[in-house]
Amino acid sequence: KFSADWVMAAAASKTVVAPIERAKLLLQNQYELLKRGLLHRPPYTGVSDCFKRVLHEEGILAFWRGNQANVLRYFPTQVSLSLSLSRFVDFCSESLAFWRKYLSLIE
Repeated sequence: KFSADWVMAAAASKTVVAPIERAKLLLQNQYELLKRGLLHRPPYTGVSDCFKRVLHEEGILAFWRGNQANVLRYFPTQVSLSLSLSRFVDFCSESLAFWRKYLSLIE
């Protein structure tokens, strides 16, 4: 249950920040888009200009374009992290039990 909650939280957080991520990618790639002729307007002048233009030209759903791929890309990372975290906790508890027993034998 913990793993499923962890993954759902990761997917939700990626979806919440998707508009910021989209604006960041557009700003980072705007000169390449201009060079290829895919951006027909002048470059974005900043973050607020990017948000305004995307909202006006492409609509609100454009901010979540590519989010599904981003969430799917992030899913294996979160699963492996959660599994390794649970294994690490198990290892630490076993190790702690060993050292408690060992130290009790010394006394």
